[in-house]
Amino acid sequence: MVYLTPLFLALTAGLVLALFYFQGLWFTVRCMPDLKNPLRATFISFALRLSFVLVGFYLVMGNHPERLVAALCGFILMREILIRHRMKELSTLPKGAVCGNRSH
Repeated sequence: MVYLTPLFLALTAGLVLALFYFQGLWFTVRCMPDLKNPLRATFISFALRLSFVLVGFYLVMGNHPERLVAALCGFILMREILIRHRMKELSTLPKGAVCGNRSH
């Protein structure tokens, strides 16, 4: 049981890292229509999100590759959860409402 605790914590950390990464991505995509330079904002967002996640994985792993595997499993699990949640959310919107707040 003592051996499973670090793996459970690594899985939880992977869930949190994925939540940060994909919520940041969702925020960036939703703000793109209102930005002056969406390419620069996208690149900066990607660099910040990727840096945060890579440092997080490195800290979670320590010198134990099995913790990295558990964190990656948590990351993928949260990705699937968010995809299903967003698809359900988008399917309830009226047609054309997905493209932001442009009024054309």
